[in-house]
Amino acid sequence: MKRAVIIGAGPAGLTAAYELLKNNIDVTVLEGTDTVGGLCRCGRYKDNLCDLGGHRFFSDNQRVNALWKEFLGDKLLKRERHSAIYFKNRLFDYPVTERIFSQLGAGLTLKSGLSLLGTAFFKHNEENLEGYLINRFGKTLYTLFFKEYTRKLWGKPPSEISPDWGRQRIKGISLKEAASLPFKRRNSLPSEFFYPEYGPQQMWEAAADKIMAMGGKILFNCTAERFTVSDGVISGAEYCCDGRSFKIDGDVFLSSMPLRELIRAVDGVPAEIGGIADGLCYRSHITAAILADRLKIKNMDNCWIYIQDPSVKMGRVQFYSNWSPYLSAQKDKFWIGAEYFTDENDSELCLPDDKFIALAADELVKTGILYSVEDVAGGCVERSDKAYPAYWGSYKRIYELQKYIDSFGNLYCIGRNGQHRYNNISHSMLNALEAADNIISDRSGKDNVWGVNRDGIIN
Repeated sequence: MKRAVIIGAGPAGLTAAYELLKNNIDVTVLEGTDTVGGLCRCGRYKDNLCDLGGHRFFSDNQRVNALWKEFLGDKLLKRERHSAIYFKNRLFDYPVTERIFSQLGAGLTLKSGLSLLGTAFFKHNEENLEGYLINRFGKTLYTLFFKEYTRKLWGKPPSEISPDWGRQRIKGISLKEAASLPFKRRNSLPSEFFYPEYGPQQMWEAAADKIMAMGGKILFNCTAERFTVSDGVISGAEYCCDGRSFKIDGDVFLSSMPLRELIRAVDGVPAEIGGIADGLCYRSHITAAILADRLKIKNMDNCWIYIQDPSVKMGRVQFYSNWSPYLSAQKDKFWIGAEYFTDENDSELCLPDDKFIALAADELVKTGILYSVEDVAGGCVERSDKAYPAYWGSYKRIYELQKYIDSFGNLYCIGRNGQHRYNNISHSMLNALEAADNIISDRSGKDNVWGVNRDGIIN
């Protein structure tokens, strides 16, 4: 029987494990933490669950949708996306579409419309994210609704970031649609998505249960540290568990661990490849989940509010009950999350939990979401390291790393960190499915695996 070793029990790793087991391939998953879900998990405070980042389950791919149903069945809720941008004490629809012109007022609508029209005649250089966004929204809308939030997310101005993130995640405004807006009689409906009753981790706990029932093994608190090479293929892995080292052999290896760490762990990596890997950068995510007695903001059904305000460090606010009523255990309180983005080892924001909650409470008051810090009844802080693969540093040489990994015919990189790409859940699952298909059919080449969420090749 063919043996597969999978690094990481997040969406990509568990999807690959499930698919391989269904095709009679032996599977062992090495997970460095004590739980499943990877970045797609929940924190907990007094039986209240907080979604770390906010995870919508949506895809046009029927295979992915079928897997979600297979894992959770009727425990999947159908929800509508409602999000907003906070700018100058007002809320505007997000994602930014043609509807924004009905909210801006006459002066800004005219200025924004002319700016968008100008993109038909003058195109900015798209060597960076700023040029990409201006070409799709015009400079006025870009400045109003993208520039500051993007700087918070990435810690750099968009002019210093590769446009690849925008290509993968952001759709622009159509000039034709914008011109026809005055003649439309009604707005389009919010986009729908699925959401587990008890948050995203419920999905992956269900998947893990099925995997283990099928004979798959998931080893927790086991960190992959070294990959041995024999005759041009990966022959085995060494991992650490409870302070002890172990070895595991395999025929195929699938890695969702950060690409930088994977390459550092492979035996005999050429110095130049190692240098490129060392130059990959990441951003971390911190949630201050807060239980509040009351909210100042009214008539609000948003899942997220994006904070386009340079006076606070907070990047987004989540309203957990709008994702699922089951996330909040105390119905007489309001359960919200203030989200922050940081560089690795950012000392300014890596505060003790109590001080971090105090910082978040102050900023929630400042932005008009809470009345007073006295309304905070408690909370918790959840930190996610390497939550966002960054689009600078040595990222421009990412294809050299891909070529090196592909030189090992039995090593597949899957998932957000595995491919160093800002994938959503469905993209990570498609990575895994494409890799599993190749393994099951003994197909050589990995372009289909890397092609997911790359310039629309496979989505």
